[in-house]
Amino acid sequence: MTMKMEVAAPGSEIIPGAKNCLTRAKAPLLWCMIALLAAAGCLGIHREIAELWTFWTTDPLRSIGMLIPPTSIVLTLRV
Repeated sequence: MTMKMEVAAPGSEIIPGAKNCLTRAKAPLLWCMIALLAAAGCLGIHREIAELWTFWTTDPLRSIGMLIPPTSIVLTLRV
């Protein structure tokens, strides 16, 4: 006995009406989980963040470094 596997052609649906697994109802939950994981990651490196903040706010030459993290986040989200 052989099993027949169906391969979906581009543009066709295996399950009628199921266009996307990530529905609009699940999208906010996904972003909340991403924010929670980012916050947990920041807690892991809180000492380094505090040290960088001290460098950025006390040394005028190094204060430009404060722009690098937000810029990198924005450029990453644009991809």
